[in-house]
Amino acid sequence: MENKEKKTNITFFFGDDDFSISEEVRSMKKEALGRSKGIEVRDFDFAQKSPESEAEVRNALRGNSLFSMDKMIVIKNFFSSGRKEEAREGLEDFIFEQLEKLGSRDEIIFVEEKDLDKRSRAYKIFEKLISENKVIKKEFPLPLGFKFNFWLENRIKSEGATISKSDLDLLSTLLGRGMEQKERNGKIIPAYDLHQAANEIDKLVAHASDGEITKEDILLLVSASSDMNIFSLIESIGKKDRSRALSILSGQIDKGFNENYILTMFVYHFRNLILTKSLLDDGLGKEEIVRRTKSHPFVVEKNIGYCRSVNIEYLTLVYHKLYNADVEIKTGRMEPELALDLLVSVL
Repeated sequence: MENKEKKTNITFFFGDDDFSISEEVRSMKKEALGRSKGIEVRDFDFAQKSPESEAEVRNALRGNSLFSMDKMIVIKNFFSSGRKEEAREGLEDFIFEQLEKLGSRDEIIFVEEKDLDKRSRAYKIFEKLISENKVIKKEFPLPLGFKFNFWLENRIKSEGATISKSDLDLLSTLLGRGMEQKERNGKIIPAYDLHQAANEIDKLVAHASDGEITKEDILLLVSASSDMNIFSLIESIGKKDRSRALSILSGQIDKGFNENYILTMFVYHFRNLILTKSLLDDGLGKEEIVRRTKSHPFVVEKNIGYCRSVNIEYLTLVYHKLYNADVEIKTGRMEPELALDLLVSVL
């Protein structure tokens, strides 16, 4: 009789993006249940463990139940649970021993929302198993900066909808892109939450006409994650009230809004102001401008009020200055906060 090498399916997911990890695990469970109706699926989260958790994990790993031929076990946050070292090592030893005894159709998924300490015993054992192709390792980092745009775009596509690049940029900005905070240890913390972002996309897709998400949909349905008073800032600039504009700008930075976020909001609003001013000069009224720009009536009303006091040449000049400021910041020729201060001062 020919001996066939036993195949084990062990996966190790880790990273800060708990949303995408949970989506991946859910997909794997669905696929496993589709393959085998009798599969036993168990979840253990040591971040919320009960005193019986260790015994339950041992029993689940030890062998198949009387009613199930295969099993899928998800073990979450075991290595970062903060348990005493002696107790942790005892269960670690048992787990690693059982990994060698798994059936060919069994699946074990380890999930860590925090990175493992590379000096730890468990990490070294995992690295050895990975090098032997016994464990598949996949990291799920949070999508920071413009990677958040790509995440949103892919999520929208997976839901069967489309969105333009400019409207995608508006959506990511409203949800908090650009408000990342840097901690002392160098770790970047975003202002957005992927669970909330996914919910907002669900709303937009359900509301979208012909599967296309528009600026009108976004302004109507998405609540901005910030309270930045962009209208007050622009009105102060338009009135040449530079001291008030600089005060508002400084206040927004103190609240945690980074300079790239503020510049993005500037560019977006002045682009809309130029379009609104052009339509207004052509004799169009509010309702027609709402239809042409696909903007929320409240936004159009505020833009019309501002545009009546300025000419198109001024708006175009400001837009070019914003572009130059963006270039200065991105090429590193000027610090972002200084570039914005100078920009506001000369407008």
